[in-house]
Amino acid sequence: MTALLAVRHNVADYAAWRVVYESAEPIRARHGCGAKAVYSVPGNDTDVFVTHEFPDVASAQAFAADPELATKMQSSGVTGAPRFEFFELL
Repeated sequence: MTALLAVRHNVADYAAWRVVYESAEPIRARHGCGAKAVYSVPGNDTDVFVTHEFPDVASAQAFAADPELATKMQSSGVTGAPRFEFFELL
């Protein structure tokens, strides 16, 4: 079953965050991430909403809990606690 991970967080600087986000592709691939998309609130590119598709919820949860992801998020300038939500395709 396909799963979607939605993540919302604020970043100090979008351009700096995006460089680190792109460098995290091996982590996403390791957990089976397929499609991904990055959105922001209109007029505020520091309020970021990201979606990632995974083969199943367990893979999405493993990605979200990966310590390497936490390190990347911290180094990218994420401010505050990110909000993770998991959804299954029905």
